[in-house]
Amino acid sequence: MKKTILALLLPLRLLAVDYPVVAQYTKPVSPVSTATRTLTGRVTDAQGHGLAGVTVLMKGTTTGTHTNAAGYYRLAGVPLQGALLQFSLAGFSMQDRAALVAASLNVVLQAHSRNEQKVKGDILIFD
Repeated sequence: MKKTILALLLPLRLLAVDYPVVAQYTKPVSPVSTATRTLTGRVTDAQGHGLAGVTVLMKGTTTGTHTNAAGYYRLAGVPLQGALLQFSLAGFSMQDRAALVAASLNVVLQAHSRNEQKVKGDILIFD
C-alpha cells in the first residue's frame, strides 16, 4: 500500500520542482533604408522669378539649406523615401512637399495677400 501511494505521489512531486521557464518574443523589425541622396531644385514665385533666401527644411530634422540669388538649392542627406520638405520665405505662403524619387524638386511659392487692418484705441502713458 505504501508503494502504491508513493507511486501515485511521484508524478506530483515532479510537478512541484522549480524549473525556470523562459519565453521570448521578438518583435518583427521592418528594414529601414539608410540610403540618402542629394536633392536639388529651384524655388520661384508665380511669375517664374527665382526667390533668394528661401528656407528649405527637412521636417522632423535640423537638416536644411537656403536658396541662392537665382532661387536654386541643394540639400544633401535626404532619405530615398519618406522625406517631407518645408519651403518658407517671409511674404509667401509656406509649402510642404514630399521629396519623391526624382533627384530634383521645383517649387512655386504664392505671395501672401496684403490685408491692411486699422486698429483704433487709446495709448496709456505711465510716468
